Amino acid sequence: MPQNSFTETTSQSWISRLGGSIKSILFGLALLIGSIILLWYNEGRAVKTHQGLQEGGSSVLSVASKSINPENNGKLIHVTGSVVTSDSLVDEKFGVKVNALKLKRTVEMFQWVEEQEETRRKKIGGGEETVTTYKYVQQWHPSVVKSNTFKEPYGHQNPAQLPYAAYSKSATNVNLDKFIIPKGILSQINSFDPYSIEELDTSRIKNATLINDGVKTVIYIGEGSNTSPQLGDIRLSFDIVPPNDYSIIAKQFNNTFEPFTTSNGTKLQMVDVGNVSAETMFESAIQSNKTLTWILRLIGIILMFAAFKTILKPLVIVGDLIPFIGSIVGFGTGLASGLATVALAFTVIGLAWIFYRPILGISLLLVAIGVFFIFWKRKQNKKKASTPTT
Repeated sequence: MPQNSFTETTSQSWISRLGGSIKSILFGLALLIGSIILLWYNEGRAVKTHQGLQEGGSSVLSVASKSINPENNGKLIHVTGSVVTSDSLVDEKFGVKVNALKLKRTVEMFQWVEEQEETRRKKIGGGEETVTTYKYVQQWHPSVVKSNTFKEPYGHQNPAQLPYAAYSKSATNVNLDKFIIPKGILSQINSFDPYSIEELDTSRIKNATLINDGVKTVIYIGEGSNTSPQLGDIRLSFDIVPPNDYSIIAKQFNNTFEPFTTSNGTKLQMVDVGNVSAETMFESAIQSNKTLTWILRLIGIILMFAAFKTILKPLVIVGDLIPFIGSIVGFGTGLASGLATVALAFTVIGLAWIFYRPILGISLLLVAIGVFFIFWKRKQNKKKASTPTT
């Protein structure tokens, strides 16, 4: 009988760990350079986008959708109305036909999935022991899980391919009153709703039944059931973007839309569900820009901290000759990495803001100098404390 859970123990010598950590210094340096580039780029992107949104918000024109004014050609406009289509989207394989802006078929297969848990233990002499637990569970998954890469493939083989692929279709004739909706705008309209199948031609598909998953009616194909699925069973569901009211901000180009380019090169093209004012759409875009800026800052800081930790890792492994000493050195290198990250990250961000926004940039640079000073002062105090008095 195949095991659905087993544990593997591997060991690595101190020399091997030290050699690997020395080699990883180059990776740490590359990671450090990448984090600096990311932080610098993010600050420039944030300022440029903010300025572009402010310019767009001050120049946008709200226009009616019932008629097209040629005088607005090339200008940034805001328009609201019902986005509709005369097209019927069809999934011929399953006999689905619906009037919608978009139709999407999602396919899932019940398969084996490998889960891993690792625990590392340091040994006297600087070696390290890794205990890895492999667990095999069956789950619904939207793509084929390659079981031949499992640590224990025996008894956990998955089908080689999905019998049905995922499928999507978009309408081609889409309008907002007199305006034609181009592909670029349509690609931003993704407010999908669940779509329930009303009937199913079971003569075309073997072992197929309609079931309700609590949200919509879906197609179940296989020997099992929704409450007791079998390996290889298939579950198909459909979602649509129905005609609805939308608000659009973009450049008027005759009777359609194009992205609007501000004076600093920012591209503006926004879509929102419902009747939303231009002011609200720009406020939301400005807030989204702030959120993205902080997310990228956090990513850059985490990468920088990881870079310093990687560069200093050989010191920890040298200390691991005696596990207790290694833990102390690890804490020290972690603290040093944190202080170095704060100082360097604020320096990079401060210099970027000096370049893009001088007043705020200088303030951030002063904070970074303060952190450097505290770090330097602590080192001086340690030197004085370790110097014997005469």
